[in-house]
Amino acid sequence: MSTTADIHFCWLDDALSDDAMENFSNPLVLPPPEMANLEEISVLMRNVHATPQGRDALSKFVIGDDYIRKLIPLVETAEDLEDLEDLHHLCSIMKMLILLNDTQIIEHVVNESVVLGVVGALECKPGLARKVRTA
Repeated sequence: MSTTADIHFCWLDDALSDDAMENFSNPLVLPPPEMANLEEISVLMRNVHATPQGRDALSKFVIGDDYIRKLIPLVETAEDLEDLEDLHHLCSIMKMLILLNDTQIIEHVVNESVVLGVVGALECKPGLARKVRTA
């Protein structure tokens, strides 16, 4: 797993004012949506959720990069591999994206081309007994 120093996200000191934040243009870039990056993506998203600026930057990045659509094939791959850890990361990622409460993201996740993948990811909540599909 790479370190947060490898990620192109500008964590700004809390002492900076909101006015200073406006001078930065969407400083967030998440790692490519690949199985090897799911834990890192989940951790980064959790950290970004801590501030309104972080949530806004995350929303803009996810929409601009069509990130959700890129995550969907990973759900089926993780199910095929019966990789519960990655399924739990995918569930956490999808949940955090929905909890951004961004209209464009909500409209996207209910789009017929991705809704089944989103629901598939949300089925894999850590702590729930779940049988991984085998067919």
